[in-house]
Amino acid sequence: MMKTANNLFWYKIIVKDEKHQWCSNLCLSWNNLPWAIRQKYDWYFKYRAALLQVQYPKFKIEQSWGSKAPDTKTAMAFLKDKIAGKKRMVTKLNNAIEDYVNSLEQTELFGVNGADKRLENTRDKLKKYEFELIQAEAEYNELSSKNKL
Repeated sequence: MMKTANNLFWYKIIVKDEKHQWCSNLCLSWNNLPWAIRQKYDWYFKYRAALLQVQYPKFKIEQSWGSKAPDTKTAMAFLKDKIAGKKRMVTKLNNAIEDYVNSLEQTELFGVNGADKRLENTRDKLKKYEFELIQAEAEYNELSSKNKL
């Protein structure tokens, strides 16, 4: 199930003359914008609309934006990136735990078990990332099998 944060967004500035006819050569549009980019550059879209309003004061300037579901290529690329990130975090945490346990074995007199709350928290975090990795891989496999049909 894809989240709405994965949707792509569009933004359009439509220019209409005094007779409410579209002036297609003056209209501007941006497509396939991620939400973060759409939010970050909202000021720019408004600025471009204001410039058009100043250039053509008798024309009506309309701004609109919306979302569309990502195509399967975009969704699959997103899931690949998500899987790579989860694998990276699993490897990073495994290495950190291994290094920490090795240092504890060398310095602790009574062993490693229950030695540190940070170690337990890191192991919990590792389990969480492994679970999320399994979910992301299942979602990717489901999407790729639908794409093959």
